[in-house]
Amino acid sequence: MGALRRWLGRTAMEVAAVGGIAWVQLRRRRYRRRGRSLTSEERSSLATFFDEALLDSVRVCEVPRIEPGLPVWVIRALRLPASVDISFASGMAFVDAVVISDAARRRENPAAILFHELVHCAQFRELGVYRFLRRYLVGWAAAGFNYFAIPLEEQAYELQDRFEAGESFDVRQELRRFDAA
Repeated sequence: MGALRRWLGRTAMEVAAVGGIAWVQLRRRRYRRRGRSLTSEERSSLATFFDEALLDSVRVCEVPRIEPGLPVWVIRALRLPASVDISFASGMAFVDAVVISDAARRRENPAAILFHELVHCAQFRELGVYRFLRRYLVGWAAAGFNYFAIPLEEQAYELQDRFEAGESFDVRQELRRFDAA
């Protein structure tokens, strides 16, 4: 947290954390209302990797594209460029709500996208919203704002690669292993 706190200052970090939590919770409510439960096929393919409680709780919302950007006041608090565009994302997780872009589902492996976002749901579950956001933001700042170098994303992509390779493992145990390292 020191890197981001030094970069932002204490007040800005607190504003960003509160704003980030509010933003995540707002999106979570929106997408849970519009979303669906996992299909029986999705549950079956994911049961080896995730616990039943997570699979029961998650809602999936398919949208034409991911909504762009963070609220302006969060962008200002974080001292980010004026146009932080996250619409490139294939999907996003908001605690236990997953949103997946229709375009990404057509050009990528939909099962892999869902798996990746469920890893983030498991991270939210393990860390809680505040700690997840703090780690995500600190990791993003420390990586020079390179999305692919955010440690929580690196974890999700590593586990996604193993999923796509046909390996069996328990995501929660793997996340705990990452944290212990």
